[in-house]
Amino acid sequence: MVLVASPLAKERLGRSGRDVNPLPIHRFEITSALKRQDAAAALGAHLVQSKVFRIRVPNRANDKRFQGIVIDSSFAISRVLGYNNVFAPLSSGTIAGAGVGSQIQVTMKPPLLVVAFYLVILAFGAIGIVVNTGDFEMIALLVLILYVLVMLGFWFEAGKQERTLREILKAL
Repeated sequence: MVLVASPLAKERLGRSGRDVNPLPIHRFEITSALKRQDAAAALGAHLVQSKVFRIRVPNRANDKRFQGIVIDSSFAISRVLGYNNVFAPLSSGTIAGAGVGSQIQVTMKPPLLVVAFYLVILAFGAIGIVVNTGDFEMIALLVLILYVLVMLGFWFEAGKQERTLREILKAL
């Protein structure tokens, strides 16, 4: 006996977040009822001025605030957080007209500087472990700990950002 999921069930499973990528990269598509210009304007309406240093206070107002840039048919934004999460994804994407509405392609990645910093920590940690103990299992443990930290920080925020973007863009 072969069990087959209906196309609707497959679509819902794919959108539920159960298909987590083993890398901190998340790509998805939003089909919106908004026209291309209206979708860009909706994103632009939720932008605040970018700041290097921002006082972080947990607040419900932060849920829909983004910083970055929205140009006619593309964007590069990140959510304004009320807490520290260096692995919070940077969202970039394109907005294309599709009949009455629009198709928005979104890619979320952690900041490149943060990934580079953690690779440097990993390299120095591995060198220190080999020089001091010669225990290669400890290197594997270090890699596992850093991987889990990156993935937890990234996916914790990626889910929130995706839900917020779907809400702002009036996803179908």
